[in-house]
Amino acid sequence: MQPETAEELLRLVAETISEVVWIATFHLSRLIYVSPAYERVWGRTCESLYRDPKSFLDAVHPDDLQRVLAGLEPQRQGLPFQHEYRIVRPDGAVRWIWDRGYPERNPAGRIVRFAGVAQDITERKLAEQQLAGVVERLELVSRATKDATWDWNIVSNATWWSDVHYQDFGYPRDTPPSFEAWAERIHPDDRPRVLEGVKRALEGKHVTYSDEYQFLVPHGQPRVILDRAYILYAADGTPVRMVGAMMDVTDQRRLERQLRQAQKVEAVGQLAGSIAHDFNNVLSLIIGHSELLLCEIGQEDASREGVDEIRSAAMRAADLTRQLLMFARQQSLQLRATNIASVLGEMAKMLRRLVGEDVELTVDGSGQMAKVLIDAGQLTQVILNLVINARDAMPCGGQLLINTKDIVFDDRGSAQQPEIKPGAYVMLLVSDTGIGMDTSTQERIFEPFFTTKEPSRGTGLGLATVSGIVEQWGGTIVTTSELGRGTTFRIYIPQAEHEASRRERLNVPRASATAAAEREKTLLLVEDDYPLRTLLRTALQKNGYRVIDAANGREALMLCESEGAPIDLLLTDVVMPLMSGRELVERISKMRRGIKVLYMSGYTAGILDNHGLPGTGLEILQKPFAPNLLLQRVRELLEVP
Repeated sequence: MQPETAEELLRLVAETISEVVWIATFHLSRLIYVSPAYERVWGRTCESLYRDPKSFLDAVHPDDLQRVLAGLEPQRQGLPFQHEYRIVRPDGAVRWIWDRGYPERNPAGRIVRFAGVAQDITERKLAEQQLAGVVERLELVSRATKDATWDWNIVSNATWWSDVHYQDFGYPRDTPPSFEAWAERIHPDDRPRVLEGVKRALEGKHVTYSDEYQFLVPHGQPRVILDRAYILYAADGTPVRMVGAMMDVTDQRRLERQLRQAQKVEAVGQLAGSIAHDFNNVLSLIIGHSELLLCEIGQEDASREGVDEIRSAAMRAADLTRQLLMFARQQSLQLRATNIASVLGEMAKMLRRLVGEDVELTVDGSGQMAKVLIDAGQLTQVILNLVINARDAMPCGGQLLINTKDIVFDDRGSAQQPEIKPGAYVMLLVSDTGIGMDTSTQERIFEPFFTTKEPSRGTGLGLATVSGIVEQWGGTIVTTSELGRGTTFRIYIPQAEHEASRRERLNVPRASATAAAEREKTLLLVEDDYPLRTLLRTALQKNGYRVIDAANGREALMLCESEGAPIDLLLTDVVMPLMSGRELVERISKMRRGIKVLYMSGYTAGILDNHGLPGTGLEILQKPFAPNLLLQRVRELLEVP
């Protein structure tokens, strides 16, 4: 039968829907109507509610009762109301109710009754609680991993992100999460690529998404972010959701760059070390024969200029090899107590010619008294490299300051500059007023082969060499620079105990030339490279020494046994077939007590260590060397008892 009136139609609707429909007089003094759904939701009869309209309160959860009673106040004032609360059914089941009511007025404006709807929202509340639990767990995971987790509803564009976004990336707390707010923080250089990547992932029906980009933060340099996500699709293939996490990998990428730089240094060092011995022997031959020829030919000889060029080219090749070994930290050192200010004083004239007339050079070593344990030749290399870089950074002229001073870092000073450990240092400062460097350039200046100069003007080894040398000294470099305002290098080298000169320590005066020549000195020369051995023997014999030579350790031992005259000096290579130089010295020292020893080597410090020869503490002549240097070192050793 079809309903005939609107009232019957409304009753039919009320009795078929799942919500509880109710109508009551003002102040709930009498219940006019309640739909049958009340019995299903409350588990109580409608008749009981008709008898006592307020009996529904008997089912309200005790923890919610006071809140519900307070929520009835708007009804007493004739205002619409709504509130959520729990009820406990007779079977013990707990249900969540969303109850709301609206006043109905007569033509005079007087409230005559209230009508309302009570809806069972238990399933929704459980889903919300589960979602809240998931969000809480996501937040805990985000805090534990320091990853910024996020959830993007592609359909509604609603976005959620974890608290890490605010803590670590500097989002203002009042910034609502959104896809647009995230996109605005991507570095402009990366933004088009990243957004296009998201679009391609969604259009390509990819299940996963991953990208790496720079992310802007309010203060400081952009952070490097690795962003990874999982994409969910509807049954028809439409993307509906992306859930992911942003990981800050800035420090990791910086360490990877440092590792790559270290690997470059190691690779070049291994290459340089592997060829150094043979190459240095060849260079020693070229330099030695060139010097012998220059001594034999006259000043006006037409070939003199060509021979001099050959020698100069060989010396440049030797310097390049030495640079490679220095920045690879594989150069053998001759460490001696040195006053840097004194070395600067000796170099001052040369440095003024080097920088040119348009650069105002100031050299001040008045603040230094202490000495440092360094290789003087390397110090010259460091100063020249820094000065040349400063000059090139001032193409239109400027000011260049070089000074040294003693400085002590206590715990407080080290806290301000954590790269410097507490202790006494000598600081070498080189400061220019040139073009300066940006941050990215400063991060790379000590990389081998990195240069901002034109290919024809720089090899990229200068500052890498400086870094390698200072590290060998146990020192530290601190660089400060600003675009348009110049660059300052501060090198901190640990102070050495005051060390007298070598002869002063032994309390032996320099022997006179006459005393040195009282007896012809006998030298035992051991070198496995025949051409080089021949050259060295010739140079020594021309300067009045008696030389017996051997190709290896065994031959040297036989000569030592058969030689009746005293042997004043053993001049030996370190790495040789059959027997190393160190082993030869140990065995000969038992046969010839007090024999002086001068090692020669073209190998690097690491290889010398492997052959039992430390990089310092012994007399080592590093190949390639000129005959004049060999003669000088031989004379010095023979003059000391």
